[in-house]
This record gives sequence, C-alpha cells and structure tokens, in this order.
Amino acid sequence: MRKMSCWVLAAAVGLACNGGDEATSTTASTDSNTGTSDASVGSDAATSGAQTGGSTGGTGGSSTGGDPSGDPSGDPSGDPSGDPSGDPSGPSSTGDATVGTTDVGSTGDGTSTGDETTGMIDPTMETGESTDGSTGGSSGGSSGGCEELPWYPDNDNDGYGAGEPEYACEQPAGYVDQDGDCNDDNEFANPGVDEKCDGMDNDCDSYVDEGSPMNGFCDGCDFAIWDQEPDTVYARCSSGSWFAARGHCQSLGGDLATLKSGAENAFAHAMLNNESAWMGLEDQAVEGDFNWVDGTDLGWSNWDTFQPDNAILGNEDCAEMRTNSKWNDLPCQNVIDFFCEHPL
Repeated sequence: MRKMSCWVLAAAVGLACNGGDEATSTTASTDSNTGTSDASVGSDAATSGAQTGGSTGGTGGSSTGGDPSGDPSGDPSGDPSGDPSGDPSGPSSTGDATVGTTDVGSTGDGTSTGDETTGMIDPTMETGESTDGSTGGSSGGSSGGCEELPWYPDNDNDGYGAGEPEYACEQPAGYVDQDGDCNDDNEFANPGVDEKCDGMDNDCDSYVDEGSPMNGFCDGCDFAIWDQEPDTVYARCSSGSWFAARGHCQSLGGDLATLKSGAENAFAHAMLNNESAWMGLEDQAVEGDFNWVDGTDLGWSNWDTFQPDNAILGNEDCAEMRTNSKWNDLPCQNVIDFFCEHPL
C-alpha cells in the first residue's frame, strides 16, 4: 500500500521512488531532454533566419530562437529582437552574424554561391549611387539636359523671324534662330537683303530707299560707294534749303556730307550735276567758326578765293561746293542740290 502510494505520488511530481539519487537523475534527464529540444528548436530557428537573410539581402538581425544552453523556460518560437550573432558557445551559431548583405549567388535555399559582400548596401550613400561613386547607372557623365535656345516664328520662310521667341532644345517647325525681320509677311524684306527704291524698308534698318548696291538712284538722289570708305554711301540729291537738305539726309540714315580730305572732296565733286551743292559745314553759332555737322572742328579746307566772306547781309552761315570743287558760304535758306552720306 505504501509502495503504491509512492508510485502514484512519484507520477504526479515526476520523481522516482528509489531514493533521492534516482529522483535527481530523473529530473536531470528530463531537464537534459528538454534542453536538447530547446537547443534543437533554437538551432533550427537560427538556421532558418540565416537562410532568410542570405536569400533576400537581409534587412536586420536574425531571429535565433531560444537559449541554446537548454533552459527549459526558453521560448522555442524565437525572439525576433534577439541578438543576431547568437551565443557563440551554443549549437545555434550556424552562419555569418553579418546579416543584411546581398547574396548575389543565392540559390533560394539559403546556400550561397557567390560573394556575400558583393552589392552591400551602404546607408550613407545617396539613392541611385553605386559603390564606385558613379550615379545614374550610366558611364560617360552626361547630364541628360540641354541648352534651350530662342527660336523665332518665320511666317514668310525667308530665314528671319519676328515676334516672341519660343525656347527649345530642337528647332520647332516654322521657327528660325535669326530674328530682326521687319516685315514677316514679305520674303523680300529682311536684314539679309539690299535696299531697293520701292518705298519700303527692304533691309530692315528703319530707313527707306537709301543707297545700296541695288539702289543707285531713287527720289532725285544719285548714290555711289567710295572705294576708300566701302562702308559709306554718298549721295547727290536735288534740291532744297540747307535745313531741308539735312532733314532728307537724316531720313536716309545719315547726314549732310563731311568732306574732310582732298580725296573725299574730289569724289563728291565728281557727283555734281552742273550746279553747286550743300555740304555739312556751317558757322551759325559763331560767325567765322565753321564746324562739321558731326561736331568736329574744321581741319582741312578748300575755300575758294576770298571765301568765306559772309557778304550777303552778313547772313552767309552755310557752306556749298561750287562746280569748280571749291567752297563758298551762302545763306542757309538758298535752294540748291546737296550731298549726303550714310552707312552702307
């Protein structure tokens, strides 16, 4: 009866009835078995965590599971926040503690076939930057942008545009890179053509019917280009007072001619039409102090004999070239031909 009670009690508390040593041995055996089970579970969890980290590139620490030392209280499901390195003395340390590297050669079963350090993610690097310092995944250093240029609408297709530009990298249809067209509905009016005698500003310089290689005569003016000043056009026009003459010359983009050398004087003289002509010389401000209309003082001169004399009522303030190429002073109100000069 006593022996049966002992076995019943032993079964209830997990002890043996053969004395204290047997009870201790039974307890130790049970603890050992339990610890082995925990260690096995912990090892499996660690191995699974290492496989997951190796095949997916890893994002954090490995969950290694319970205490590999066999503590019966260990949680066999593993603590996700556990130390990724594990206990180096336990059987669950089965892999590299450096979890989070990209396993380039992963076969999907946790077996690494390549260098686990290849493609390591550096958290200090900017997005899109590789480990060799390049960006954008492209060699050559191209910025990928372009310089936007102004393009002008060209309605008459003459190569010159007008109006507000459109900015683009490539030339839009119907647009050109040259502006300055003063009449974008007329292909014969743009800065690239010569002026003609047609009452229109052909070359878009804001002046109408001035002299050019294509316009040798227009509105009572003969035009000529002097080879010693190839950028200047001279004109001999008829006829008007000194003031009216100056106004007409200015409408051509120039002024009354300033004849400052013998060669220039001779060139103008050859354009005379059997009568004298005004030039851009006057002393209206101070009698006897002649100046050119461009503001320069009189240097070289070609006065006729006894000239200037201010003879007619003391009112001869403007200079003319006589038919003999010599100069004389006359009242500015007299109506005669006149010399102009303007830029080509």
